[in-house]
Amino acid sequence: MKNPGRVIVVLGSVGLLVGLGTVEARADGPWTSGATCAQRVKAGKRLSRSAKVLRVGSWNLNGFPDGAPGKRRRGVKRTDVAWVACAVAWMQLDVVALQGVKNHWRARSALGKVLRQLRRLTGARWKVKLDKCRGTHRDHVGLLWNTKRVSASKFRVEESVNPYKRACSSGQRPGLRGYFKARFGGRVDFHLLSVQLATGGGMGRTLRKRTINGIPAAYRSGLRLVPDADMIVAGDFHTGASPWLSRAVASLSTPFLLTRSNLQCTGYTSKTRRSWSHFLVSRDMVEVSSSRRARVVGYCARSRCSVRTPSPVPAAYTSLSPHCPVILDVSNRDVDPRRQELNNWATKTYTSKVDKSGLPRKLSATMIKKVLRKLKRRLYRACRRHGSGAYTVTIIGATGKVKEVKKDGKAPTCALKVLRRATFPRFQVSALQILMPVIW
Repeated sequence: MKNPGRVIVVLGSVGLLVGLGTVEARADGPWTSGATCAQRVKAGKRLSRSAKVLRVGSWNLNGFPDGAPGKRRRGVKRTDVAWVACAVAWMQLDVVALQGVKNHWRARSALGKVLRQLRRLTGARWKVKLDKCRGTHRDHVGLLWNTKRVSASKFRVEESVNPYKRACSSGQRPGLRGYFKARFGGRVDFHLLSVQLATGGGMGRTLRKRTINGIPAAYRSGLRLVPDADMIVAGDFHTGASPWLSRAVASLSTPFLLTRSNLQCTGYTSKTRRSWSHFLVSRDMVEVSSSRRARVVGYCARSRCSVRTPSPVPAAYTSLSPHCPVILDVSNRDVDPRRQELNNWATKTYTSKVDKSGLPRKLSATMIKKVLRKLKRRLYRACRRHGSGAYTVTIIGATGKVKEVKKDGKAPTCALKVLRRATFPRFQVSALQILMPVIW
């Protein structure tokens, strides 16, 4: 189904999709009730999606499945679990960054029901992963994905995103990051980090600033596991796309772009509209081009973000979440600028102007490949127990001997075997440094 009347607003290399499709505006749309959603999905009516994109979503479920954060309170309507699964299926999401999910036994049971419902509705197996923080009534961040559409690996709880720099300290949430790769088409791949920032003013704003400042550390942590510069940060920032947030993102040591919502809200609190859910995309991620926009769906789109919550209060507000889902379509093509630069670098030849000792005059791509192949075998045998990651290796050109091997800035003792035994083709550059991913 095509969306008529589409307006495009461009923000740098990342933009937003403005314009509501006819699906959300229908009175019998999937956000009217769980039963209506089930009928539409059963009839094969879903949110349109191009075959050339991978769809990423972000959704704060507001204390799933108890209907509110903190301890379960009487009079608060519990989350409609079947409706949540139906909404995810209707949006045709491939990966979802979740926030506001509890991890007590009832929550785990409800998540299991969501996974079973999704399998029935989509014909695919789904998986979910939450952060490991303890606490019966604590809100968690998580990642939910369709295993038929994407593969997932390298999950890690990112302490740097907790403003107190410890994973579960002081009731604040860490980030949960995973590496996702499409199983179809162009096989786009990227890191996805789910975050939920602190609430409130005053100290809450300070904590949010600390969390944003911790994003570059999470970015570097991802690069050490998988050397891919593409990262999407998705979640509830508890602040609008204000000049303050724009400045905070622009000041990061690792360049990210902030997307702005196509609507003036991503949910309501105290009957006042809020725009808190955002995507940050690393500047190197060219798969999110200017023609791709983030898009708010749910009852927010149906009401077109009226200044106050529509009266009567929508069923989705109480049965799902006051927060509306936000989606971002990513082009399914794997184009990584840094990888291209590395390939270009590896195909060049290098000569030295200082040495006339008769050493080989050129350092070619073939020679570099031999070095990498030999090092990977040796590091695999010697450092398997030390773990996967990115190893920085320094080779002295005049002798062909390995001078230094480091992982995460430290020299593991297992690397001594590599230092003692490895000799490579000599070249006229004084020293060559190689950043090499070794994964097993």
